[in-house]
Amino acid sequence: MTGEEEGIFNLKFVSKDDGRYEAVYDRKGNLVTENTRSGDNIGYRNMGTYNYASPSKKGDQKGDHTMYDIIPFYMYGNIRGTNRGMSTENDIAFKCKDKFLESKEAIEHYNGIADKFDIDLVEYKGKK
Repeated sequence: MTGEEEGIFNLKFVSKDDGRYEAVYDRKGNLVTENTRSGDNIGYRNMGTYNYASPSKKGDQKGDHTMYDIIPFYMYGNIRGTNRGMSTENDIAFKCKDKFLESKEAIEHYNGIADKFDIDLVEYKGKK
């Protein structure tokens, strides 16, 4: 959801059976890839990735997802040559989550899709 204007409308889907495959779609329903650039929606920051150790997969040890997926992301990023300090990218991501939660339009977009898939809805609580 990195990006206050467009990125907060992205929706991430994770494979149900093993939780390893991710796909991210923008507000128009287009797959976000490393080459996507639409306003502040920059693909290499927002694209889906492969999880070597899914937090939702039974049998993965607690902490494996952090060790095999999150730490390498912080160190190397998603795409060769885009590492610009992933701790900074992580800070941006958390701020974008807050922007999403403060956007009535983004939450309505999310809930419109989530309702179709019987996914928990997000409650809009207004700006903080």
